[in-house]
Amino acid sequence: GSSIGSGLCTYSRFEEAQAAIAGLHEADVDGRPLLVKQDEASGAGAVAGGKGKSGGGGAPGKLTTKTVFFANAPWETTEGYLKKQFATCGTIVHFELFQRNGTSIGNGLCTYARFEEAKDAVASLNGLEVDGRPLLVKEDEQTAKGGGKGGVAPAPAGKGGNGKMTTKSVFFANAPWETTEGYLRKQFYQFGTVVDFQLFQKNGSSIGSGLCTYSRFEEAQAAIAGLHEADVDGRPLLVKQDEASGAGAVAGGKGKSGGGGAPGKLTTKTVFFANAPWETTEGYLKKQFATCGTIVHFELFQRNGTSIGNGLCTYARFEEAKDAVASLNGLEVDGRPLLVKEDEQTAKGGGKGGVAPAPAGKGGNGKMTTKSVFFANAPWETTEGYLRKQFYQFG
Repeated sequence: GSSIGSGLCTYSRFEEAQAAIAGLHEADVDGRPLLVKQDEASGAGAVAGGKGKSGGGGAPGKLTTKTVFFANAPWETTEGYLKKQFATCGTIVHFELFQRNGTSIGNGLCTYARFEEAKDAVASLNGLEVDGRPLLVKEDEQTAKGGGKGGVAPAPAGKGGNGKMTTKSVFFANAPWETTEGYLRKQFYQFGTVVDFQLFQKNGSSIGSGLCTYSRFEEAQAAIAGLHEADVDGRPLLVKQDEASGAGAVAGGKGKSGGGGAPGKLTTKTVFFANAPWETTEGYLKKQFATCGTIVHFELFQRNGTSIGNGLCTYARFEEAKDAVASLNGLEVDGRPLLVKEDEQTAKGGGKGGVAPAPAGKGGNGKMTTKSVFFANAPWETTEGYLRKQFYQFG
C-alpha cells in the first residue's frame, strides 16, 4: 500500500508521451530529480513493468529470454532467501547473486525453464519489498539480445569486461552537491585501481557528477554493478559506462576534452542541452552557445509557448560542437548546472533529434514506440495526486 516512487503513465497520443519526457525528465519532485523515459517494455509488447501488472496476456514469444535480471536487494539479504522468492514463479535452471570480494552487491540473474515463468517473475516480483527495499526485476536485456551471460556482474578477472564494456571509465551523477570528493573517491576505490578521478565543478563547487577511470574493464563493470542506485546522502547515485570516452569523443565534464582526437570522432554538429531553468530566455542561452562558434540553428523546446529547459544547437563545424560540450556542460545557468552533450539522434542519422514535443498528429519522432512513459526516483512520500497533476499537463 506504499509508494516505491516509480510507475507508468499512458497517454492517448505518441506526442503527448514525448512531451512528458521532455518536460518532466529531471524535474525536481520534493527535492529529487524525476527520471522519465519511454517505457521500453510496453514498447516491445512485453511485460509492462509494475508489480502485478502483466503484458496483457501476449504470447510468451514477446519475452525474448528466459532470464531475468534483478537489482536493489540489500547486500545483507541471503542468496537462499532471494532464490526462494524467485522459485515461486517456476522452475529455476540457474540462479546467481553477483558478488564482490565474497560479498553480495544486491544484483543478479535468474534463468527459468520457460518464457512464461520469466514473464511471471517480472510481473509478480518487480517491486516486491525485500528487507525494506523494493526489488527491481526485469527482462535481462543482455541475453535477450543474444549476448553472453547478461546482467552487470563483475566480469571474471582478466577477461576485459563482458563484451559490452568499451571503456574503463564510468560516469556518475546525482550525488548531492555537498557530498565531499573524498567520500565519493572512497566508494569508487573499493572496486579496483583508480587511474583518474574527477568530480566536476563549477566555480569551485561540486555539481554532483564526474568520471572515474579504472585500470581494468572488469573493475569499471564492478563499480557499475555495486554503486548504481547506491544511496549517497539520501540520493540514489547514477553510475554507468562513460559512453563518450568509450566512443573516443568528449569525455563529459566541463573543460575536459576528448584528448585532442580528430573532429571526426564527434559524428554530429548538433548538441543537445537540458536542465536550463524554464524562466531563462532563449536569447541568453543562445548567447552562451555563440561563444563556441557559428550557430546555424538554435531551438529552445517549448510547451504551450513556455520553455521546458531543453533544446538543440547546431554549429557550422564539428570542432565547434565539440568545444560546446567541453566548455558549456556543467555551466551554471540561473542556479542550475546545464547539461550539454552530443545529440544522439542526429549522430545516428535520425531526424531533428533531442526530445522536443513532436508536431501535432505526427505520432512522435519515429523513436517513440509506445504511448507509455516510465517514471522513477520520486520520493516515497510524494502523493499519487501530485504526480498525476504533473503528468496530466502534457495530454
